[in-house]
Amino acid sequence: MKQINIFILFVIAVFISGCSTTTKIKYLEPAQVVGISKLKRISVDDFKRDTVGLTGKIETKISQTNFNNKPYFTLVNRTNIKDIIAEQKRQYSGITNDNNSVQLGELIGAQAFITGNIHSKSYNDSSYYEQRQKCLDKNCKQVRTYNVSCKKRNIYLAASIKVIKVESSKVIYTNTFSEKGSWSRCSDSYTTLPNPGEVWNKQANSIANKFIRVITPSYSYKSIELLDDPDINYTDTQQDLLKNGLSFVEKNRIKKADSILSELVFSTQSKSFVANYNLGVVKEAQGDYTKAKQLFTLAENLLKKPNSVVSTALKRINYVIVKHKKAQQQLSDE
Repeated sequence: MKQINIFILFVIAVFISGCSTTTKIKYLEPAQVVGISKLKRISVDDFKRDTVGLTGKIETKISQTNFNNKPYFTLVNRTNIKDIIAEQKRQYSGITNDNNSVQLGELIGAQAFITGNIHSKSYNDSSYYEQRQKCLDKNCKQVRTYNVSCKKRNIYLAASIKVIKVESSKVIYTNTFSEKGSWSRCSDSYTTLPNPGEVWNKQANSIANKFIRVITPSYSYKSIELLDDPDINYTDTQQDLLKNGLSFVEKNRIKKADSILSELVFSTQSKSFVANYNLGVVKEAQGDYTKAKQLFTLAENLLKKPNSVVSTALKRINYVIVKHKKAQQQLSDE
């Protein structure tokens, strides 16, 4: 029994020591479509075969995209000039190709035109059987095996979307977005298969969200590991600073963590790579990427052997600085 208890304590100790402190950091990523940030007046043409309302969903999301309490795009709403385009364009040309879309964009004062089509919308059901077992006695020494009928439903939606620069009639972006899902139920369960129409509506929303993240800057989140083991001989006070700093990070009290970990770096005379690295993560969480890079570089210079966490941080911060600069430029474009 004593040996078992010792083993349990050992397992618990290993488990606890393996749980490192992490913080979730928010990053601003630039739009993937090059040059679209300068085309702020956008119109969305009716998608072909759009029985899922994708056109309206994209329009709504464009109009709701804001940064610093300002709309990122100006949505040129075609319904406001319905009388103009109804007779001059749609009745005669049908606005069925890119050239006509560009002409319509020029007519309504749009700088970019979004168009596309739903090229696949399907669902299919297939039948199969699953094996079950039922006990025939109290101790389940004898069992009866039997089959139950089941049904699997696959639902799929795909749309092609392109962005056209009105001034040059050039297609500056085109891609196909797709969503699929699979559900199953058996005759002995109480679940039901989803309604295809409801699923297509959700899939269209997902496609609209994916597309908006392509044409606008967007935020991403990443969990970043901190270091909790001193690399040099810490005094009791320094150990408390490390512990308390990480505790405030876990509680998302980043400014307080900054104050405590800054004190730790000063107390250790900037000779602890752990202290410098952790403060670098806190600076990164606050968006001070230049200071974060300085601290990560100092941490690496203090290493006596390679450390994957510090190396990853340096690669990450260089990537973040480049992407953040691009995103900020896109936000300032007029």
